[in-house]
Amino acid sequence: MTRQGNFSMTKVAAALALALACLAALWVSAAAASSASVASHSTASSAAKIQRVKHFWTPRRMRDATPLSATPSPREVARASRASAIPSGRSRVGTVPPTPGPSESGTAAGPSPKAQQIVDPTKYPYRTQGKLFFRWKGGTYVCSATVVNTPSKRVIFSAGHCAVDGGVWSTNVAFVPGYHNGVRPYGTFVATKLYSPNAWINDENFSYDMSAAVLGGTQRVANAVGSRGIRWNLARQQTFVSYGYPAGSPFDGEKLWSCPSPFRGLDWFSDSPRTQWITCSMTGGSSGGGWIIQNAYLNSVNSYGYDGEPNRMYGPYFGTAAANLYNTVKNQAP
Repeated sequence: MTRQGNFSMTKVAAALALALACLAALWVSAAAASSASVASHSTASSAAKIQRVKHFWTPRRMRDATPLSATPSPREVARASRASAIPSGRSRVGTVPPTPGPSESGTAAGPSPKAQQIVDPTKYPYRTQGKLFFRWKGGTYVCSATVVNTPSKRVIFSAGHCAVDGGVWSTNVAFVPGYHNGVRPYGTFVATKLYSPNAWINDENFSYDMSAAVLGGTQRVANAVGSRGIRWNLARQQTFVSYGYPAGSPFDGEKLWSCPSPFRGLDWFSDSPRTQWITCSMTGGSSGGGWIIQNAYLNSVNSYGYDGEPNRMYGPYFGTAAANLYNTVKNQAP
């Protein structure tokens, strides 16, 4: 009896351990899905509202808008990361090609941390980058964004904090591709829907500081200017060219700049998936600007920097959250 009893208890203990392991795996899987899942918010939901947003953004309002920047403390990054971290691990690589266009001279990667001005932002592929204008809590602000290839031809990617911050969604969101010195060479495109991962919306976890917008109107933005492709779940050791419209001193927000840099390292205050950094001197207003690899694919966005580190730009790793964001928005109608 005793031997049988011990054997039964052993089986019970093993069964309990297996059940707990399964529950833990399910919890981790659910947590990962929740963190990387995407929520949306409607903005300009009619043709009349789109026109009102276009009329709102006068040249003066565009010129006077405040450059948005994110400069969290290491403690804030760590706290937000713990709230919604998911297990690390490589998933299947995803690739969406760019829209074919008249390929022109690219930007060569160099060792300098100084941003380099793009002389003619109306040329492809530079015109796929643009300036993002929006209202938030009564103020007017600017970020940067990138046109990404989707079946709808209506999608841009930016930073999460340009779409929603402190639980408050941006309004009057307008995108101007190829913007320079107040000129809107391809017009103004108005966002009708905004999207961002739940881990950014709920926890402000910078590992998920990314957003996408669907642009309305009769003209499709990717048809007008072309688009970048997008890749996710790649090895981190890439050579990036970061783009943006920095407006904080010494920049004026009127020109497109780039920062060529290889992958430099991880932010160890962040958690899985850890954010990464490149060498770049761009300032506020460049938030949301795309990190481009192979002169073709979006693979991160300008996210944040720390005070006292003027030549470091941090961005999220494009993994499951970026894949979910893209797949959620790619077929959305305005």
